[in-house]
Amino acid sequence: MSTATTTLPVLLTACQQDCPKAQRELYRRFHQYGITVTRSYTKCGDQAQEVVNDAFMKVFRHLHGFEATVGFQAWLRRILVNCAIDHIRRGKKHNGTACLENIAEPSTRSCIEQRMNLEQILDLIEELPPTYRFVYRHFVVEGWKHTEIAAALDITVGTSKSNLAKARRKMAQLLQRLDRGYVCNYAA
Repeated sequence: MSTATTTLPVLLTACQQDCPKAQRELYRRFHQYGITVTRSYTKCGDQAQEVVNDAFMKVFRHLHGFEATVGFQAWLRRILVNCAIDHIRRGKKHNGTACLENIAEPSTRSCIEQRMNLEQILDLIEELPPTYRFVYRHFVVEGWKHTEIAAALDITVGTSKSNLAKARRKMAQLLQRLDRGYVCNYAA
């Protein structure tokens, strides 16, 4: 079998039969996608690579349970995200999260934020500590609710809100640093 030209269904069948060559090809085809997904959850490339490797180990262990009706890429994304969440949970005790119930929303936003493109903002999000980054990304970017974030990270809703407030303050500091301190008020 020439794995470079093999269709995905044939490749998945070969992987289900524990063919190392097919497993290497599946990893090669979806490695960059895995890195792209996990970079939004991890602090650096090494951590993203670790999450991707863990995810592919799960993929190869559980490929027999894969249903083609779901779509492989969607199934892989779910595994990647779950592995990233597990990675965050393992490191959670070192992130200094606190539980504060009612945090007021910040009333200022950097004017530079309005001039930045999505990639530049995502780069700033990468500078946040892992839990803050997860909460900020999922609440602000992906539109999750605090109850969903709390369930995913196994924290309280109050802790999720607290982490979001801290992430927003940290983002404001990062934006101010970029804008050399120029901040303007906006209507909340």
